[in-house]
Amino acid sequence: AAIREWREEINSRKPLSHVRGGAVAASSEQRKVLVVARKRPLFPHETGRGDFDVVSTTPSTMAVHLCMMNPDLKGMFMRHHEFGVGMAFGEQSSNGQLCDEAIKPLLRNVANGGASTVFMYGQTGSGKTHTMAGIEEFAASLLLPPQPPCGTSPPSDTPCTAASHTATTHPPTH
Repeated sequence: AAIREWREEINSRKPLSHVRGGAVAASSEQRKVLVVARKRPLFPHETGRGDFDVVSTTPSTMAVHLCMMNPDLKGMFMRHHEFGVGMAFGEQSSNGQLCDEAIKPLLRNVANGGASTVFMYGQTGSGKTHTMAGIEEFAASLLLPPQPPCGTSPPSDTPCTAASHTATTHPPTH
């Protein structure tokens, strides 16, 4: 109940994602470092054993909800730790949404001759590989030209193997 109440209260707040230190924040394309956080949903085996969701997101905040014991050891209370980030994505977000909003500016920089880095950090099982696979697919679709299927007379720089190309264009004789 305490987490639900906090989520209702935080959703009624005016968003502050565009303000940092009293000034308008730089766009994601102007920042040198952008911290992006993504929350994964609970797995069925986690909900099956009674685990519950203790992380909440807003567009620029991740919050961890901790249930704590009062010093008298007779009552409990909830403490909400909020962490401001450049962008936060909830458990319903897709790889496509994350890429459109957070990765596309990095890829534009690369396409214009710059260098960009994505650094993944998190506990085992937190979704790094799932997210990175989506980013790799998105980056390839934007930065690399489409390739014809192997064996359809590709140009010489297509990464088909010579054997598959030769077998298609020059069938073996018996």
